[in-house]
Amino acid sequence: MLSYNTRWFDEFIGLGYSLRQVYPCILLLFNDKKRLKEAWDKIIKLWPDDEIKIRFVEVGVKIKDGDDGMREEEVKTDGVDEGRDYKRDEVHSIGNKEKGKKYAFIMYCRSRILQNTWVFLKLLDISDNYRRLKAEYDGKLYVDLALCITKGESYELEIFKYRKSVSDVAFLYGGVDILYKVEERVDRKSGEGYVKSSDVKVGNEDKQPTKDYNYYNSSSDDDDKDYDTNIVREAMKILSSYL
Repeated sequence: MLSYNTRWFDEFIGLGYSLRQVYPCILLLFNDKKRLKEAWDKIIKLWPDDEIKIRFVEVGVKIKDGDDGMREEEVKTDGVDEGRDYKRDEVHSIGNKEKGKKYAFIMYCRSRILQNTWVFLKLLDISDNYRRLKAEYDGKLYVDLALCITKGESYELEIFKYRKSVSDVAFLYGGVDILYKVEERVDRKSGEGYVKSSDVKVGNEDKQPTKDYNYYNSSSDDDDKDYDTNIVREAMKILSSYL
């Protein structure tokens, strides 16, 4: 059994989407070029593509007892422009959002080179681009990095030639008041799944440290069977402080 430090990274501003390719692409958006390059050179670049995992966890979704974890239908996707160029795609912190509906973005890799697990995490508003990504996901997506330069109410993206291909992707569901003892059930090709948890609220003692920090440290012995579950559970406990 190996022991890894877990380090939590949230110093990026959100996600962008490129949905016109054969496989969709998400962009990690930064507003600091130095931080973007450090995130790539010191962390993401060293991750093997086939060991990277991404989890999208919708929060505030009611799960009925006995429905096998499937959520009730919420809001249909609308306003999707099939011909939209990715450079004009929505930035989550700026563009069209669904009021009160959020999801957690969690990307991580247990690195033998770094001897730790870096977890990129962010709580974002559900949008039409997110829903389209979920509907069109078919076993693989790309991750690019981009610098977001805002100019008043508009913005420009500088796309860097940094790319990872990720096939371990899942879309999960869970209520904001049941973010503990996470269990995952995931179809690896479609990415469909859900978060099922016991009804335990996260108290003040579990809130994330001051947001000025860009990473948080913890360490424990990893049981391979429970590794993914523990990462998602701990990430959701941290992100609950934003709600």
